[in-house]
Amino acid sequence: MSPDVAAWRSAFEKTGRPVILEISWELDITFISDWTASASGWRIDTDVECYCDTLVRWTQSVVQRFADIVPWIDHAGPGRWNDLDTINVGNGTMDGLTEDERRSYMTLWAISCAPLYIGDDLSFLDEFGLTLLTNREVIAINQNGIPARPVTPGLLRQVWWAPSIGDTSFIVAMFNLAGLELSVAANWADFGFTGAAEVYDVWEGIELGVYTSSFAVRVPTHGCRLIRVTPLLAK
Repeated sequence: MSPDVAAWRSAFEKTGRPVILEISWELDITFISDWTASASGWRIDTDVECYCDTLVRWTQSVVQRFADIVPWIDHAGPGRWNDLDTINVGNGTMDGLTEDERRSYMTLWAISCAPLYIGDDLSFLDEFGLTLLTNREVIAINQNGIPARPVTPGLLRQVWWAPSIGDTSFIVAMFNLAGLELSVAANWADFGFTGAAEVYDVWEGIELGVYTSSFAVRVPTHGCRLIRVTPLLAK
């Protein structure tokens, strides 16, 4: 066990107060048993800020986390969370991202059940950023407690999914990491069921209808669609 982290945990417990102990940064997964034994969360990566002329950049800061978080997914759960670093999606051009990239950024953090803490300048939040940061359904997905995982990691078209707690639906995020618009398909068989299902667009807050076996949609460059899929036979 890592003696310094264990010592911090012991000291906090003596206060008699509930304390979240988070450790940082770019930790070595080889020592995951140490981190889970004493910490509530851990930074799996370097700073998301690029320390350049904007807060972050898609290719320099954000997109790497789609791959970097994968080996950590199975180690997250109640009381122990993978930290992807700050959310910088609210300051428009200051963030250095397109609106599609900002939405994908927020979506990955939300479905990963990563801690959500803002790195933006709150005095410069724009309207689109506020819609991302205050969407109650997306925040609820973050609080679901089951981190999503990719069907097949490492692709430009990625589909991430997790079962919901409290009902029979699935949270599904469809990402396009390529430099051009692509069609992305979510297949029900990858989530363990077949047949028809209702599809709901979480970001837009609208029902999309009933689809059999799969749902496919055109996704813009570095964009995403976040849907809730509810099998009809399981309702």
